[in-house]
Amino acid sequence: MVGSVLVGMMMLASNDWLEKGLFADNVGWLSLFGQEIARLSIFSPMALIIFISAIIIVLYFYKTTEWMTKRKLLIALAAIGVLAVAGSILERQRDRAPAVKFRLMMLPVESDAAVADSRWMAEALWQMTGQQLHRAVVDQAIIVPVDWIPSSVTSDSLTKANRSARLQQLFQVDYLLLGRAIGAPSNPAICYQLIHLQAGSVVRSDTLPLIPQRFPAIVIAICDSILNYFRLEPRWNDRAIRYASLQNYQQFLAATELYRDQNLSLAKEQIELVIARDSSFVEALILAGKIHFSMAVANKDHGEITADEFELAKHWFNRALAKDSSCAEARLYLGEYYIYQQRWSLAEQMLLRAYHLQPNEPRLYLSLSRLHPSRYRHLGFKDERQLFERAIFFNPSYEDAYLMLADYYLFENQREQAIRVLKRLLEINPNSVPGLMALGKIYLVRNDIVNIIDIFNRVLQLNPQNADAYYNLGILYYNSEDYETAEQLLKRAIAINNHPNAHLYLAYLYEARGELPLAIEHLRERIRLRKGLDDEFAEAARKHLFALLHSDSAKMRDSKIEK
Repeated sequence: MVGSVLVGMMMLASNDWLEKGLFADNVGWLSLFGQEIARLSIFSPMALIIFISAIIIVLYFYKTTEWMTKRKLLIALAAIGVLAVAGSILERQRDRAPAVKFRLMMLPVESDAAVADSRWMAEALWQMTGQQLHRAVVDQAIIVPVDWIPSSVTSDSLTKANRSARLQQLFQVDYLLLGRAIGAPSNPAICYQLIHLQAGSVVRSDTLPLIPQRFPAIVIAICDSILNYFRLEPRWNDRAIRYASLQNYQQFLAATELYRDQNLSLAKEQIELVIARDSSFVEALILAGKIHFSMAVANKDHGEITADEFELAKHWFNRALAKDSSCAEARLYLGEYYIYQQRWSLAEQMLLRAYHLQPNEPRLYLSLSRLHPSRYRHLGFKDERQLFERAIFFNPSYEDAYLMLADYYLFENQREQAIRVLKRLLEINPNSVPGLMALGKIYLVRNDIVNIIDIFNRVLQLNPQNADAYYNLGILYYNSEDYETAEQLLKRAIAINNHPNAHLYLAYLYEARGELPLAIEHLRERIRLRKGLDDEFAEAARKHLFALLHSDSAKMRDSKIEK
């Protein structure tokens, strides 16, 4: 009996029994109930389950045996309490993010009208400064470079004072680093200020000339001044900051912008010109690898052959490592390359090396989450959730980390927790289309019609060519049996990018209206658009097409028999 209680409670804690047993329909509210109890107590869910199980066992012995006296019962309960509290504290200690000395955010550099033409030079210097500060502090502090901040935050129309308060609230930052290009067109300079938000005072400031040939020295001077204020010893990598020509750096920034906008073909052309002029430009080599890697992943997602693009990506990352063996970013992407090749040991080696070089790189934790937990547990992370939360700790606006954390909670049947994560992302970045889409899909499963329409209409305001939004709205109206509206929305999704699954739902719609030839036509089109062997929707279309055609054959045979 005692063993059954203990085993049952442990199975309950892991959710396996609930998901597969008699209470499968109640997993959601039971899981949420357990989370709320744990949240209101000092215990984690697992410690709470073990604590209750131990009390039940002790009480059982007290009631059924003579040797368990009242005195022994009290001693046993006290010991269980102490052990439970100690175990819970240790477990929660593992969840705690590392202590940091400060959190600093860099806002986009501004410029006076007189030096507007020199603004791009100030932006280049500012980007280099952000990169070097991020590398120098490692995990001793949080640096949020300007290119991590959503444009909806940096373009906020609030007054500067209100914007500072909003940034402090959203990102929990202690300091802001501001930069401004000033001076005459022939003699531009950059003025920077380090502002302590709580005190509302400037604690460091300086004005330095904008001379491209001196950019490496200027970046080091700014970083040293800031780190000296915090009495923080920089952990510089062995690599010195290299000078890149004005033309090359300007073209590199253009290629970077094209890459962020996922205009990969143009980005590839631009970065190849940069590398042709300077083959030692490490950041350009890494960007070339990232472009080819993104192209390979996009091709793979569409069921196309990707070997050439993956190999080109690997080539560029290896070239970057040949120039700079301490480059954590190149090792990170090589780790992802080996994950796609399913060469897990090599992936682990690359990612662990990147972790030891640059543990404050947010993407690294998403990459580690794709390995088996046994390969990263020695780093102090017991599951994917902790990895995703660490990525968000280092970059509070990291969209991919929020999306993956929400997926994790959905997989664990914790839908409300997933919604909270996505709402937190949308609080930071209200214009996050992937965040809105993920939230809309949860509402779609819940059939929350008001929120579904609101979410997908917001997506279409931000991106009128978003085929997925039309497709999901089409599903909503199809489920509501408003076939006319559903047909228009699904056809719109097909018109934008020949959305594969819109064909499937159009087939269901036409079948419901008795238009079987059109249903068969769209089922065949969905099968033709198959994305690899594991395309579940294509398989559903194939089976449904077979059922329709088989049904027609059966009817024809029956009519012949009657005649």
